[in-house]
Amino acid sequence: MRTSKTALLLLIGLLLAVAGLGALWLVDPAVFRDQIEARASKAFGRPFRIEGAIDLERSLRPRIILHGITIANTDWAAEKYFARADEVAVQVALIPLLFGELQVLDVRFGGMELFTEIRPDGANNFTFGDSDDRRATQRLPSIERLLVRDAVIQHRLARGKLDRYEITQAQLWNIPGEPERIEAQGS
Repeated sequence: MRTSKTALLLLIGLLLAVAGLGALWLVDPAVFRDQIEARASKAFGRPFRIEGAIDLERSLRPRIILHGITIANTDWAAEKYFARADEVAVQVALIPLLFGELQVLDVRFGGMELFTEIRPDGANNFTFGDSDDRRATQRLPSIERLLVRDAVIQHRLARGKLDRYEITQAQLWNIPGEPERIEAQGS
């Protein structure tokens, strides 16, 4: 009896994996554009747009690549966008995803511009959503590797001084069981 239950569970697991892989190879990632934009806009509390293509690298560790993303800024901020990026890519583990667990393996940003700002009254443009929403915010999944290439971060302090940071490349690793590491180049 125990052998038949184990065989049945293995068969169900195999069918789920085959169905997940089949869907992954057949789906056009562009059909999710509106859903991605709507969920991200809700999470940020301001418009999020994907102005370019959406690509999908298909594997057991699929990677979705968004080209030309923008996140709008607050009404009072000096710049139109809080962030712009030529490319944002997110890689996940497929098998855990089929069982409802989001395991983010890799996040990459390329050609990114980020503009942060603090007003004299202490308000900033990098706290997202309403104060009521912030209390209900879900915890983000851990990310094993983060890569940032060709980024510019500008930060305007309340007194009007603008600091500019350029990142040629920065990598951060947060792999379970290993020490966290950071390597960066820039000015």
